[in-house]
Amino acid sequence: MKVFISWSGEVSEKVASEFHTWLPGALQIVRPYFTPSDIEKGARWGSEISQELESSDVGVLFITRENIGSPWLIYEAGALSKSLEKARVCPIVLDVSHNDLPAPLRQFQAAEFNEPDMKKILRTINGAAGSSGLEDSVLDSVFDLWWPKLEQKVHQIMDGYQGKKGKKPIRSDREMLEEILELSRLTYNMKSSQKRSDSPVSPRAIKELITAIQTCMASLQYPADSKKAAESLSGLQKPLVYLLSKANLESNDLRSEIIKQVESINFSVSEALDDEIPF
Repeated sequence: MKVFISWSGEVSEKVASEFHTWLPGALQIVRPYFTPSDIEKGARWGSEISQELESSDVGVLFITRENIGSPWLIYEAGALSKSLEKARVCPIVLDVSHNDLPAPLRQFQAAEFNEPDMKKILRTINGAAGSSGLEDSVLDSVFDLWWPKLEQKVHQIMDGYQGKKGKKPIRSDREMLEEILELSRLTYNMKSSQKRSDSPVSPRAIKELITAIQTCMASLQYPADSKKAAESLSGLQKPLVYLLSKANLESNDLRSEIIKQVESINFSVSEALDDEIPF
């Protein structure tokens, strides 16, 4: 069975890498998917990563102060939730709380990195394996044996990072916006390339692009540079409508319905009081 491991940022990557190494030792039936660099993550997003998202049985997301609200994490969580039960999308918070999570991630039951919660994560993964999974008593014994190894590694990472840099502030608005724009560019380029191909435009691909844009807009909670990002995203609206006009859809009614959905996207950012801004 396949487990998709999602991360963003230096600390999240290190913890995810340790989990990627640890998980198949604890559960040998698991084949985890993990990209080892941000550059590779972006370059391969349109092909391999999207396929892995669709075919995974469980998704595990590592969330820290530096990546909270990351469009990569939000998009990957949304893609996983479309094909999985919500219980199988597992955010793990390291130095933040569930209340700090943006709305798109708050719908999932976040786990803390501690023994009881991580045992629940392992049970979720084991349960997704069905008849191939371990018996509960065996799973408990396996976890008790392997947990100290992961706990020690992760605590070393977190202690070293906090000792070196202090308590890092929650991800800045500008950092999130830059990542949103990069994700939007990759999304647009992939769909434009798809439009130029000889095969018809896939309705599913268009719907995924709409979902990606809506997810980006959901993460733009405050003004300032967020307004510029929203204006940039609004430039995708017309190309989307054009793609729909050329798409090989089942009926004109379906085409009209999806076009209305695209045209109804609100590219505006709500004003916020200073004391509401979490960074």
